[in-house]
Order: sequence, then structure tokens, then C-alpha cells
Amino acid sequence: MSTSSSPFSIANIENLSTEIPGFENLNQRVIAPHLSYERFVAAIYRDINKCIGLMEDDVNRRQKDSEDRLTIELKNYLSIMGNEIAHGTNCGGSVDLLITYPNTNWRWVGECKRFCIGSQYEKLFQGFQQLSQRYQSGKPENADRGALLIYIFFTTADNNVRVVMEKWEADLFELWCEQHPDKPPLEILERSKDNPLIFDSVHEHHSSGMPFHVRHIPINLIHNPKDYKK
Repeated sequence: MSTSSSPFSIANIENLSTEIPGFENLNQRVIAPHLSYERFVAAIYRDINKCIGLMEDDVNRRQKDSEDRLTIELKNYLSIMGNEIAHGTNCGGSVDLLITYPNTNWRWVGECKRFCIGSQYEKLFQGFQQLSQRYQSGKPENADRGALLIYIFFTTADNNVRVVMEKWEADLFELWCEQHPDKPPLEILERSKDNPLIFDSVHEHHSSGMPFHVRHIPINLIHNPKDYKK
């Protein structure tokens, strides 16, 4: 495929993403094999952001949803958007979300946790360990990316998603250093300007010895309206 001159060149397809609504991620999937694993992962995160918006719109109807039900719904959204996605596949354990790309060995994995404010953050750390030690080989350029998706529900009046993510960031660093004293410290990257509730971490993968990248993504399912009388 040409990269510049033909009407269907990579450059022209990329330009269409700024002109046609909804074309951006299709563009990424069409040209991803000619670009990089990082672009494949970036397209997944754009899709996830759109799915989260849909899930957060119906927060009042989700208060009794189980972790598995929420994850299956997220999987279905991502599938409809064109991702090659599976739930419950065995990859050193039963992985919540596995996305692959046809005719490549690219893999992205997601671990999902239902979290009520006030819960033990060790539950999140367990999910983080599963994500980084069970499901991915840590091989650069095809299996060194994943995400921890956190379904956050309300239990106390003095907390919110920002507080949860800030505490989780601090606890993650502390727990990692405590359990892996012989490894380099886990690194917390700068928060996204587009969504400062999200943060990325990088640590040495236990088997490959290479950097492993995890995105920590909250899904705000807190519902505690004050506009009614008991």
C-alpha cells in the first residue's frame, strides 16, 4: 500500500479522520499494520473512553451490576466498534478482556475490578499483579501493554473518584516497592491533560525484564443524588 500518492494512501486515509465523524478509529484499524503496536493500543483506549461515557450515562441503573456483567457489557461495546475481543480466554489465567489484531501477534489485555469506596486497595493491587504477571509475556512491541479498569461505586459521603485514584496511585507505588524490593521502583507517568483521573505506570516485567505499561482507568458509577426525600 502506498504511503502518500494514491487516493487510498495511508496519508490520505489519516487525513480523513479529521473530516469524517467516527472515522478516526476505523482509520487506525485499517492502517495499524503499516504503523505500530502503539497506534493499535492508542485506538483501543479511544474506544474504551467512548464506552465509558455510555456506561456512566446510565449510572442510576447500574448500582446492582456485578463485575462480570459490567465487563461483558464493556466487551460487547468494544466488539461492536470493530475490535477482535474476547472475555474469559485462558492466557496464564482467565483474562477479563483480550484484544488482538488480525495477522499480527499484537495483544492488549484488560483486568476489571468492582471497587466500592472504602474497599481495601489490596484488591486493586491483586488485579494489577494478575494483569502484569499472568496475562502478558511483556515482549516489546506486541505484548507489553494493558489496563486496569476500575468500576467505582459509592459507599461514603466524603470521597470521590479523584480521591480514590490518588490514593490508589500512592498505594500502588508503596505496595510494588514493598513486594519487589529487588527490582527498580515502579514509575508513575504524568497524568493525562484530557482526563487527569487516568494515570499510567511502568515497571519491569517479571519474566521479560522489559518495561511493562499499565493504564489505570476509573469508571465512575457513583450514584448518590440528594434531590429526593426519604
